[in-house]
Amino acid sequence: FRGNPISDIERERDLAREAFILGIPTAISFDIVKVKEECYGVVYELIDCDSLLSCLLKHPAKYDDYLDAYASLLKKLGSTKTNNPKIPLLTKDLEYRLGLIEKVLEKDFFAEIAKRIRTIKDDDTLVHGDCHFKNIFYGKDGMILIDMDTLCRGNPILEIANLYRTYVCFDVITPGNIEEFMGTEPGFTQKFYDDLFQRLYGREKNPQAIQDKISFLAYFLLLSHYAHHPDEYAAEFAKTKQIVEELLPRVEGY
Repeated sequence: FRGNPISDIERERDLAREAFILGIPTAISFDIVKVKEECYGVVYELIDCDSLLSCLLKHPAKYDDYLDAYASLLKKLGSTKTNNPKIPLLTKDLEYRLGLIEKVLEKDFFAEIAKRIRTIKDDDTLVHGDCHFKNIFYGKDGMILIDMDTLCRGNPILEIANLYRTYVCFDVITPGNIEEFMGTEPGFTQKFYDDLFQRLYGREKNPQAIQDKISFLAYFLLLSHYAHHPDEYAAEFAKTKQIVEELLPRVEGY
C-alpha cells in the first residue's frame, strides 16, 4: 500500500516462515499477491481471533489471564535461539541508530551513550521488535504474533525496551500520544507495562537496575527516532535527550 518493493514483502513472508519453523506462534504465510500496480501483499492463513488489545478492552475480568499469556509469549521468544543468517542481527540496527544521533549530539555525550550501547553484543535470541498488544492476536489456540518484518536476533532486553518505548516513553514525551494510537484510557499502558514487568522481572534480585537498563535503551531508541527528523521533532528530541542524560549515571552497560 505504501509502495514497498516486492523484496520487502518477500522478506516479511520469509521471516514469518522462519519464526513458525522455530515454534513461534504466527500465522502461516503462503504466497505474495499483486493487488494493483506496485502494491503487493502476503497471503496468510485465515485466523479466527481478535487483537490482544481488543480482548483486554472487551473482557477486563480476564486481564490477568491475558497478561500471563503475554508474559509466557515473551519468555518463549526470549528462550528461542537461532543462528539463521536470514534473520538479521540487532547490533547492526543499533550501530545505524548511533550514527543518527552522532550527527546531532555533543561529542562527549555521544561517546558516553555509545560506550554503553556497544556493550550489547551479538546474540542469537529471537526478538520480534514490535511485540505490543496490537501486533498480537488471541483466539481459541492462544496467542499469535503478526507483523514479522521486524524479526531479528539480539539481546532479549531489547524486546522489552521496545515495549517500554511504545507503552510508556512516547506518552512521556508527547502526552496523549499512546491513548490516540492504541485507543486506551489514560494510564492504561503504563499500568499494563508495570504489571508485565512484575511477571517478567519481579522476582529478580534488583528489578530497579533492570528497569534502568530498559529505560535507557528505550529512550535511546526514541532519541534516534527523533534524530532522523531533527527539524520536525526538535522539541521532542530535546526532551528525550534530557531523560537520556539523567539515565546515563544509572547504567554502566549490558
